Order: sequence, then C-alpha cells, then structure tokens
Amino acid sequence: MSNFKRVLSLVLVVLMIVPMFALPTSAAETCSIIINYVYVNGNHAAPQYTATVASGSSFKQTVTSPEVQGYAPDRAEVIFNLESVEKNITETVTYSPAEVNYTVNHYQQNIADDKYTLFETETKTGYTESEVGANLAKKYDGFTALLYDTATTIAADGSTVVDIYYDRNYYMLSLDLAGGYGAEPVYARYGAPVEIATPEKPGYTFGGWNPTAPKTMPAANTTLTAQWNAGEATYVVQYWQENANDDDYSFVEHVPKTANTGDTVSGSNDKTYDGFTYYNADTNVTVNGDGSTVINVYYKRNLYEVKFYEWKSSGLFGGSWEVKKTITAKYGAFIGDQWPGNGWYVSQSSSDSTAQSYLSVMPLDGKNFYGQQTGSYTATATYYVEALPGENGTTVSGKTYKEHHKDTAKYDRDFWGGGLTVTDEERYALEGFECNESISAKNGDNYDGAKFYYTRKSFDLVFDDQYGTKVTEKLPFEQVLSESVNYKNNYVPAYPATLEAGAYTFDGWYTDPGCTHEVDWTSKMPAATVVLYAKWTPKTHTVRTFLTKDEVATGTPIDTWKDIPHRSVINPAPADPKNGNYVFVGWFYEENGVEKAYDFSIAVTKNLDLYAKWSSNTLVEYTIYYKLEDGTVIAAETHGSALAGTTKTFEAKFGDELNEGYKTGYYPETASHSVTMDINGGNEYTFYYIAKQKVNYTVRYLEVGTEKVLHEEITVETTQNVIDEKFVPISGYRPLQPVIRLILSADEEENVITFWYVKDEINASVIINHYIQTVDGSSYTLYVTETDVARIDSTYTKSPLTNITGYEYNANPQNPLADHAAQASGTVTSSGLELNLYYDRINCKYVIKHVDSVTNEVIETIEDEGRFGTQVSGEQKSFEGYLPAEGEPTEKRIVLGTGTNEIIFYYDPCFNVVHVKHESENVIDTSSSETVRIKSQGMTYSLTGAVSEDYLYGGAFSDSSCTADEVQTFAEGENAMSFTPVKGSTYYIWEVPERYLVPRSYRVWRHIPGDGRKDVIKLFFLTTIDRNEYGELGFTMDGVDYTSTLDETNDEALNDTPTTYGVINAMKSSELYEQLYVSEGRIAASSTPVAESDRDTGYIGIYKMNSEQFADFLAETGNTVTFQPYWITLDGIKVTGTETRTCKYLGIGNDKVGVENKTVGSTVSSVSEATTETMAFCAEYMLSDDLEAVVDPVDPVDPVDPVDPVDPVDPVDPVDPVDPVDPVDPIDPIDPEEPADDTITITVYDYYDTYEVECKPGDVTGEIEYMGVDGMLFAGWFTDSRYTSAADFTYVEEDITVYAKYVSDSYLQVERVSPRLRGDEYLVTAIDSEDYVETGFIINDEAYTVDEYSSRLGLYSARQLFGRGVAARAKLMFIEFPDGDEITVTPYWVTLDGTTVYGTTETYSNYKSHYRFW
Repeated sequence: MSNFKRVLSLVLVVLMIVPMFALPTSAAETCSIIINYVYVNGNHAAPQYTATVASGSSFKQTVTSPEVQGYAPDRAEVIFNLESVEKNITETVTYSPAEVNYTVNHYQQNIADDKYTLFETETKTGYTESEVGANLAKKYDGFTALLYDTATTIAADGSTVVDIYYDRNYYMLSLDLAGGYGAEPVYARYGAPVEIATPEKPGYTFGGWNPTAPKTMPAANTTLTAQWNAGEATYVVQYWQENANDDDYSFVEHVPKTANTGDTVSGSNDKTYDGFTYYNADTNVTVNGDGSTVINVYYKRNLYEVKFYEWKSSGLFGGSWEVKKTITAKYGAFIGDQWPGNGWYVSQSSSDSTAQSYLSVMPLDGKNFYGQQTGSYTATATYYVEALPGENGTTVSGKTYKEHHKDTAKYDRDFWGGGLTVTDEERYALEGFECNESISAKNGDNYDGAKFYYTRKSFDLVFDDQYGTKVTEKLPFEQVLSESVNYKNNYVPAYPATLEAGAYTFDGWYTDPGCTHEVDWTSKMPAATVVLYAKWTPKTHTVRTFLTKDEVATGTPIDTWKDIPHRSVINPAPADPKNGNYVFVGWFYEENGVEKAYDFSIAVTKNLDLYAKWSSNTLVEYTIYYKLEDGTVIAAETHGSALAGTTKTFEAKFGDELNEGYKTGYYPETASHSVTMDINGGNEYTFYYIAKQKVNYTVRYLEVGTEKVLHEEITVETTQNVIDEKFVPISGYRPLQPVIRLILSADEEENVITFWYVKDEINASVIINHYIQTVDGSSYTLYVTETDVARIDSTYTKSPLTNITGYEYNANPQNPLADHAAQASGTVTSSGLELNLYYDRINCKYVIKHVDSVTNEVIETIEDEGRFGTQVSGEQKSFEGYLPAEGEPTEKRIVLGTGTNEIIFYYDPCFNVVHVKHESENVIDTSSSETVRIKSQGMTYSLTGAVSEDYLYGGAFSDSSCTADEVQTFAEGENAMSFTPVKGSTYYIWEVPERYLVPRSYRVWRHIPGDGRKDVIKLFFLTTIDRNEYGELGFTMDGVDYTSTLDETNDEALNDTPTTYGVINAMKSSELYEQLYVSEGRIAASSTPVAESDRDTGYIGIYKMNSEQFADFLAETGNTVTFQPYWITLDGIKVTGTETRTCKYLGIGNDKVGVENKTVGSTVSSVSEATTETMAFCAEYMLSDDLEAVVDPVDPVDPVDPVDPVDPVDPVDPVDPVDPVDPVDPIDPIDPEEPADDTITITVYDYYDTYEVECKPGDVTGEIEYMGVDGMLFAGWFTDSRYTSAADFTYVEEDITVYAKYVSDSYLQVERVSPRLRGDEYLVTAIDSEDYVETGFIINDEAYTVDEYSSRLGLYSARQLFGRGVAARAKLMFIEFPDGDEITVTPYWVTLDGTTVYGTTETYSNYKSHYRFW
C-alpha cells in the first residue's frame, strides 16, 4: 500500500437508548401498530399492545385481547392481515362491564331481642361497576326490609357483599270478649309465643276462640272472638207485703233460685201469708249471669172489719143485734183512734161479761163486739208505755213511762155498791210493748184509776253485707233508725272476699236484697226484726284517648268517657283516629311500666288513658350514641331504620358491647329509652355513662290495687350490669310477672323491680324455662321464659316448643344446668312451679367442594356434619395445575343451618412461566417466575407478551437450560405469540436485557486523493447478541432483512450461514488499530487486544453495506439509511431491537455521518417453524484497511504543510505518524510552537461527536460546552463512559477524557396531578437519579428547589405519568400546586459540573377540572 495514502480513520460510535414513548416515528421509515385496551369511559384497562414494522412491509398476526377481571372486551382478538403497512395503525378494544356474582345476606330480627340472625344467603349477578339497586330485598311474611345501600357498586372480583336486615313486624291480636273480662289483646312481634288468659263472664263458661287462638303471633292483625256457653246462674225472688198504714210495700223475705243464663223467668204466687193476698210479680225477666237478676213478687194486705153491734129489742122478749159501727181497715192497720169509746163486750152471751176497752190494730180476719158497757158511773184506766230516750215522763221503778192512752168504761154499782175491777182483758197487747205486770194494776183492783205499764221492746236491726257477714244491734220499737249505733258510727262493711278485688264500692244500705228501696233513716223501728242490705255498686271508671303516647302527659284527649261502670263495655266504640300519613295500629296503655294493648270490646275494669300507636310504610333512619359526659365514645353507634310511627325501645349497651377499657365499671344514666320514629327525621338518642364500680337495686313486693307491702323490700349491691330476679312466694297471692329482667343504671332510684301480686288462694305461678344447647354442646343457655297460672295441687304439663329452628327437644339432657333439673311436668304448689325444658342442636350435614372455576368440575369433595349453629371452616388445598381463584380466602367459614350447607373453593387452572434472564456471563437468573391463571376455556396466551420489562424475547423452551435441544413446541397453527396453554405445564422464556440488539454503526473515512478533503468510504452495521442459540441475526434496512454473514477474510463475500463473532479487529497498516468487543451487552472498543476473560458474554453481528447500497448512500441528494437489528429465535419468532439508527451522508468534506437513534420498542413476529439449528460462530473478524485500493498518491500539503522536519515526500512508514483515533483529521506533525507542558488536552465524547480541546491547566470550567441531542437532555460531564464519576473542572493539571451524559427528554416534563379524586393537586416531574447539585421548578419566574424524591405519588409511578421514556427506577419530584389564576412552570436541574438544564414549560389555569387521576 502506498505511503502517500492518507490515514484511514475509523470511529465506533455507541449511542445511548432513547425511549420511544410519545415520540412518533416517521411513516417514511417505520410504522407503529397499536392496540389500546380501554374501559367504556376511556380509562386504561390493560397494557397497550405495540408493534413496529418497516413502512411497506406486511403484518399478519392475531392478537388475543387480555383478560380483565369483571369486564368483557368487544373483541376477543384483533386480527391483522396487512399486505403492506403504509401508516401508523391504532385499534381500540373496549371493555364493558361483564356479569359477575355478588352475595346478598338476609338477616331476620330475633323474636326475643333486637338482634339479627342470618336467615338466607343468595348469590346474585350484576354488571361490574353497576349499583346493586333497590330490588334485592325479599318479601318474608311478617317482616319489613330495612334500608340498605342501594348505591353499592358491584366489584369486578365478586367480593361485593350486601347485608339486608329485616325487622319483625308487630301485629295486634285483638279480642272480642262480648262483655267478658280477664284476657287482654296481644301486641307482639311476628312469631312470638302467644299466651292468652282464659277470659271469664259471669253465668257463662268459656267455649274457646273463633278462630282458634294461634300458638305464635301470625303475620297479620287478627281478631279472636270469645265463644260463650250459657251456664247456671243465680237470681233472687223477693217477696213484698203491702204496708199496713200506707200503700207502699215492705220486703218480707227472698228466695235464691237458679236458671240458665239468658233464660227468661217470672215471679208467681208461690207463697202464703196470713192476712195477705197475691197481687202481682215481675215477669219475663232475662237472667243475668252475674247474679244481679231480681224478681219481685207483691202481696196486698187483706181488708178486714171490726163491727160494733147493739141489741135492738123487738117485743117483750124479742130482738136482734144490729151494727152500730164498722171499722174497715187493712190487716194490721192502726185503728185505735177509731175505737167508739167505753168497753164493748166480746160475746153475745149475757153470761159472759168480758169486755174490751181498746183495739190498737186491725186483727186478722177482723172482730165483732156486742154491746157497749153502760152504767151511771164512768171508770178510767190509764196505759203507760216506756218512753224513748230523751222523752219526758213518769219514772217508775227506774224507768220513764209516758201516757199512751186511757180507757173508759160505764158501769153501775152492784148490790154491794162495788164497781168495775181489773181482769186479764185489761192487760191486752200493745204492738211493740210488753205489759210489766209487776208494777201494773192487778186483777181485782178497782178498774177506775187503774194504771198499766208497758216496757218498750227492742228488735234486731241487722246490717247484712249480702256476702255472709251480718252485724246486729238492738233498736227500741219506734226509735228512728238514725239512732242506730252503726249508723251513727258510719258503719261500712268490709269488702267481701268473694267479690272481685277492687271492682266494687259500698253504695249504702237498702231494705231489700235487690237494693231497690233505700233505707229511710228517719223511719221508726217496727215491732219486728229489720234487715238492712248493703249495696255494692260497680266502680265507675274514666276512659280517655290520646293521639300519641307523649300527649298523655301534656295533650288534650280525643275523647273522654266518664262514669263507666265496672265491667261494662263502651258502646259504640270510637272510630279509628287519623294522624297524617301514619297508619293506626291500635290503642295501648301503660300499667306498672308495661305497655298493654286494649280493645273496646273488653269490659272496662279501671281508669284508662289510652294512646294510639302508629305505623307507616315509610322507613326512617335512627342513630343511638353511647358516650361519657365529656363526649368520649365508649361503644359503636347503633344505626338502623324502622317504620315511621313505630316506637322502638333501646337498651343501653353493657359488658362486651362496650369498647375496650369500658366493659366494666360504667353504668348508663338510664337503662332504656323509647323513641317513636318521626317521619320527618331527627330520630337520635344518646346514652350517657358514669364510672361506678357497683350499684344497688331494690326489689319490692306489692299488692295490685292497694299497693300494700306484702314482703319486706330488699336492696342488693352488685357489680353486674343486668340481673334476672325471680318472685318470692307469698301465701294467698300470686305474682303477675314471676321473672323480671333489669338493666342497671347509675341512677339507683331507677334500679327498682316491683313484683305485683294479686290475691289468689286457688292458683299459683308457673315458670317454664326453655334452654337451648350451646354451640360446643357443653352447656345450655336460656332461650325464652314463659309464665302461666295453674290451680294449686294440680298437675301441670308443658309441651315442648316445636318452632325452634335447628333444635330438638331432649327430655334427658346429659348436662342440665345446676339447680335446673329437666322437668316438663310437675305438681303446682302454693309457692308455684318451675319447669325446665332442654333442646339440643340437631346435626347438620355440610360439604366442602373444590371446584374448577373454568369448567365448574369438582376437583374434590369432603363431606362432614356438625351441630346446628356451629361455625365450621374449610381450607384451601393445593392441586397440581391449579391456583386458588383470585380473591378467594385461604379459609372459609359458614354457620351450619337447616338448609344446604356448602363451602365452595374455586380454583383457576394454571400454568407456569419461568423467566430465564441472561444477565451476564455465568449469571443466569431463574428466580423470576409466575403462575398464570387460565380464565376461560380456549384462552390463549402470549409468551412474547410476557417478557419482563427492559428485556428482549430470546425464545421459548421446555427446560430451564434453554438450549437448542429444549425448544418449546406448540400445537399446529400456534406459536409463542399466541397459543393455548396446557394446565400444569411450565414454559421457560429466555430473556435478554435490552442493551443487546442495539444498533451501532462503524464508518471509515479518508482524505480524498488530490483533494485533501475528508470523505466517508465505508459503513458497517453492528449489534450485539447474548449467545449463539438463535437461528439468525441480522439487520432490517429500509424494510429488507440482511443477515450477519461476513466471513473473516473477505468483507464483500457472503456466507450462506448466519454468523456471529467474538471480536471485531479493526486493522490499520496490518496492525491492530482498534478491537471491538462486548461489554455489558454493548459494543466497546480498545486499542489493545482484550483478553477473553475480560470480555462480557456475548457476540457481535456485523453487516457491511454493499457497493450498490453504499452508492445510494453517497448520492448527491444526501440519502439516509435506517436500520434495526433483529434476531430469529429457535422457535421461529423474529425479535427486533428497541432502537433504530438512521445514518445520513453529510457530503464531501466531512469525516462523519449524521446519526440519530430512536427508541421504537421491540416487536415480535412469527417468521418460521421451530428449529434446533443455531448460527455459525467465528472467534474474530478482521476489519482491514486493505479492503479498498488506494488511488494515486496525494501530496499531504492539504490541508496543512507538514512542519515536521522530516521530508514529507520521503516514504514514511505509515505507522509514523500514527493516525489519530479520533475523527479529527490528523495534523501531522503538531505545531511545535505550542509547548506541550503549557497545555492540557480535554478529549470530549459528546454523544455523536468526538473532539479535543486544548487549554491551560487550572480551572477549565466553561472551556467545553455540550452540543445537545434532539429528544434528549444533558445530564452532566463524566470521566467514564458508564457515567459513574462526575468531571471536576475546577482544577485540571493533566489531560483528561470526558463523556457527555444524555437522558430522554421525557424527564423534566411536567404534569398536574391529583393522587386522589378531587384531592390536593401537585406539579410533578421525573428525574433519572438524585446525582444533581440542585433540582426544582421555576414557577412564574421564581425558583423553588426540591430536595426530596419519591418513587411514587399516590398510585402514580414515573412511567405511568411520563411513559416508557423514563426508566422503571426513575424518581418523582413534586410540589403542591400553588395559588394563582395562571401558573407557568419549568422543571430544572443543575448537573454536578454546575450546568443548569431546563425542561418543558407548561402553563396552567388554577381550575380543578383538567387534572390526571388514577
């Protein structure tokens, strides 16, 4: 080779990677094929699919749309069958919500408390992201569904659970007693046990209910009508006799009789009284059952005559008796004032001289007198009667007498001159008196002037209460009744024990048992026993009705009924009241703190303040709080809903219901509170608690009606929060409520239990405890307590409950509670009876299923059983080829019920993908693997699409060794880009870092002979490959593939076999000028040979443009050439590198070519069948300067005459001088006028360009400036090509080499971001590292430094915000969005060498509607 030949300069330019994201590729060079996967609203649904192909080339591929849980794509796959791609193509696959399952739990309110029990679970389907809606509640008889969140959105993973609660409805069981009493309506929850007392009605026996009374409350308001059978009733027949001296009648006697209730009876003439004749009687009287019926029978006094006869002579001896006077009067009537005077003979016989001087009353059958005494003389006898107390008179023998009357008699003296003398007839009877013969005139005494004394008789005055008790006193004849001692003492008889307690009141004394004639206390005592009868009048009651319970205390009544007799019925009943939109439920009242229902068909037995209870079909919400006085919350709030108008009673929480730290030692100020649900809202209440270690409660025992203390009250100190107290037996009484439960409060005055007792010597209380088995079967807990009343000494038997779901009666439990032996029957004593019935949990079968989620085939089934209510669990299992379905818990639990009990675990069939990453020589990373779920039958998968980020696809293999002998095979028509995976299989992907297969170029230039100008004469394409296990390596140039096939001796020759090389030796004058080798996956250069042990794993592919290609490159138009490296894997997939390189010929006079690298992303395409044939390998390739002949020698005076003293025309060994290794034309020799020791040389590698700068030692800051690269940002000067050591220009004493670092201009972009929807906003940018002197933002011309960084902002990463142009490990710096109407912002950084670099400038308005959110 001629020594006149100019030195060949060879330059290897290694370009950095520039991400493609957001940088469009010219259609004239390459075209992008993009598939966007979006939701209906346009948001990102799955990673974008991108392929880059050369413009004009074909693209035939089927791309399977990725699975997105809970969503369905509008296209299952996108099919490309393009013969020629001329422009960028974008397809959009839209994912719409798919039908997914979600769970609805239905909870029903318990009977005995306000808690809820899971009744039923349903699986529903709905579309992802849709609301569950308002139609989930079911219709259960007797229940009302409460409000639930209808806006709950359905999650894509099927995890949504909706809990719906149902309140048990209250219903009224009304009673139509038809005047009976003793039973009350029942207002209770649906399903609650119903106990109705047996009603009573005097004179009737109870015949049952129509319809038959239910055992539990039905799911509707129901009226039961009492059926009564007429029984035998007592009625009274009263006999009356007409008074002697007036026309009234006086009671004589009564006779009790019996008849059937409701019969009609009449009085009759069934009595005989001397001197009386039957007159009339009550007829057709209906017999009442209560014994109140009275029949009156009346007898009139007979009229009799007393006749006074005189003898009328006729002839000498003849004559007859003629009536002189007749007294006609009623039997017993007073006729003393009609006596005609003097004495009258009682006989017609002249031999009978008996005469009578006075007749007081009409005798029975009357009387006749014959002839009046006559004579010349008149004799007078005086009759005295004992005076009443307080009357004046004459005292005789210690008693006061008063004149009653005088009798006179006519007489003639006899022969001896004697007059009338006293005989027995003179001591005749005076009514109500008795002659005191000891002080009266004696027989034989002179009649004239005779005195007769009569003592006053006393007769019995009897006070009869008509129920067996009589009080008797003596009252003198003719004494006014008001002088009675009992009258004066206001005697009131004791309340009869046989009368209904408290039902009647004493209402005075009457002269007849029927109490039809009230006593006239001014009347006088007759000469007979007088019986006064007590009248017992039913008490009267007042009944008032109010619109609401609250108005009872403060409001005005709707209606008022006064003086309602006891046990009478208000008729007609009032109409139902109205109250806006509320529905009337019924009438209620409170008694002793207990709410009771009332029906107007029931006889009134007490004063009643009735209030209306209301409901509605409108659900309203309520909230109950639990706090200390200072506001500290000590328990979770109680939230719920109820029908407006209903009254809900809330009890204070206690014990385990309180928060930790408050479970003991705290008591509520009040234990319970009732809230009537207002349709207008505001239904809230707060229970306040006070710290107390213990409290007292009091138990009282009182009689109903009288509040008489029956037993000494007790006070108990306790630390408990709730107690259940049982009654104390009291002889002759029974409690209305045998067991009372009380929640204790801090207010001890509120902690009072009152047992109310009624007199009852016949019946006693029965307590029936129903115990249910605990879940673990070791014991029992109280389910419900029932109470009843039964006759003492009777046998009481309780039938077991049959409606306790999940339990069965056990007459002989193994472990009953202490002191509560199992007993379903017993004898009722005066102290009562307590029965204990036990119920065991039934065994329920359940099954655990493990199910294939795709085929629904059962993988395995396990069957077992357990007690009702037991919580059982199942655990996931491991099955070959399966993974638990996403979102499936490792353990599932159910509570065993009476229905189907299933635990189902779903498993997704799966396969394994192992990422075998070839990191560097002898470093193969197999730690990255994934198990991929098969989500549907026929699902396809792409191994090429599964390649790790920042890696290239290197082939699919069936073993981790990933050699040619283990190439993965696929079914016919399938390949690694799209295939149907086999459950349980493992696929190995050989993955290579993206630093391999990067395009590089090598140019050779020289001076043009005879011209002296520089010109590029050769251009090579180069790239790296990690190993030789590929079918082909090459370069795609302008849409045509060219294989790396140069042999080691002739760069123009082409081998048939694709070849790779260990090193490339660039030779100059037969000596090594530069060796190209692989370092960290990239091409590196060394001026000396590099030992194989110092080289990284990998090989070089090279292609030299042939003559025709190079000629086009040198065209006058300045053509460009674009190429991209590729390899073909052994399984037939063509993989392109992530970058393209465009080289542009700059024309004569340039020793460089224009170079631009673009990141376009790797693409894959199927090009061949699988093979085990790998590429050929050569250890080295010689790139020699002998590759091209030298034209005529050229004098090297151009561009500069050599000043070297050596004659330039003298042939010189081309080694002297040595051509510079940089692209600068060697000036040989260097000007000697520049002393070498006064200057230093800075060799600069500025991306495309390499040049030298000479300057004086010392501070060289500012001596060099970076050139800049399109699409990239300057990131500082460094002293090594790996950019690990920053250049320090402040003091340089010797020659140095520096490298300009550039990074993608995707950094220092700016975004306005809200990490949370409608939350705070930030200005955000990305930086590649923290190796900067300063970073920050210029906002409205003012700098704001930022010295803290983060890998994420909320859900954002740098790549999510700024695309693949930034590294996965890039950092974010951000600042809160400032105030201001308009914001101009520019991110910046200051490099370690002090250079300030600015990013993109953006302007924002301060209006929160255009921000990004995840």
